[in-house]
Amino acid sequence: MRNDWEDPPTVDGVIVCAEIGKKGMPDVLHVEGVDVAEDTVNLLRLPLDVDEDEGAENNNPFVVVGAYGTLAKHGHSDANALVGRRCLIWSGVRYTTVAIEPDFAIVIWCEFR
Repeated sequence: MRNDWEDPPTVDGVIVCAEIGKKGMPDVLHVEGVDVAEDTVNLLRLPLDVDEDEGAENNNPFVVVGAYGTLAKHGHSDANALVGRRCLIWSGVRYTTVAIEPDFAIVIWCEFR
């Protein structure tokens, strides 16, 4: 039974690309959504050149950009090892948070000011 107080993720998906930033550059995740909320207004989505008649625009990966060192601080030092892992994204009014398998530790990815 679902908890009424549970906050489901905005995006439940799979990491298709990860970039661990060099000093001064951001950490970036591209996440292909599997289960996506109706309202994803705070999240960026990659534009892809797709024929609009195909309806594939909803398959464009989401992009979350975090501060340099965010991934390393949480034990992720190999970008290639992140590809294919399940990723949950919560995009709220003030914060975007991310959780990556296997431990799904909640990481404050960025703050909206």
